[in-house]
Amino acid sequence: MSHKATNWAFQQKGLLPAQKLLLLHLADRHNPDFGCFPSIKKLTIDCEISRGSVIKHLQNLEDKGLIKKQERKRENGSQTSNNYILGFELGGVQYLDPTPLEVRPPQSKKHNPLNIVTEPVSISNIGKKKSSTIPVNWVLSDKNIDDAIKMGFSQSQYYENSDQFKDYHISKGSSFKCWDAAWRTWLRNSLKFNSNKSDNFINLMARAAREKSSV
Repeated sequence: MSHKATNWAFQQKGLLPAQKLLLLHLADRHNPDFGCFPSIKKLTIDCEISRGSVIKHLQNLEDKGLIKKQERKRENGSQTSNNYILGFELGGVQYLDPTPLEVRPPQSKKHNPLNIVTEPVSISNIGKKKSSTIPVNWVLSDKNIDDAIKMGFSQSQYYENSDQFKDYHISKGSSFKCWDAAWRTWLRNSLKFNSNKSDNFINLMARAAREKSSV
């Protein structure tokens, strides 16, 4: 399970209840290092729905672009449970093929399925990070959540702030070299803003009390 996968699944809208439940259980089974490969039987037990419903809703989720199925095979060539790539991983993230090496089809030396850039890199550019706009599919990472918790934000507060943070910077077309740093700055400003609101409210109540006592 990863916070990033669960956070992404919770943010998906317009799904049937059974589809949302299935997506959440896939996110719960997701491991950033090893993938997500629960069996149909396991998903049937987790979601408490029929095998046919699980298969149908998995196809619906794939049609919506929220998951991508990858077949996995044992060393003897027989099929085992599928690997499921979640939608937030499909934005340029590179994945390891879960199929054992000995049963993978041979590839030509020129084959480059991940479109990896093989051109020489200038030494002068090494270590320099370019500014970029916030990805449309941006969600909180485990580090982003840890930063928010350290600053005293509750789960509902940092989820609400993440929506505001993303919408604001998409609308402004903001560009940063480090979006993790931009997130921490947003959280600090949010704390200052809420503190000022609280002080203003207290001052307003105190003034009202003084006016009432002078009448």
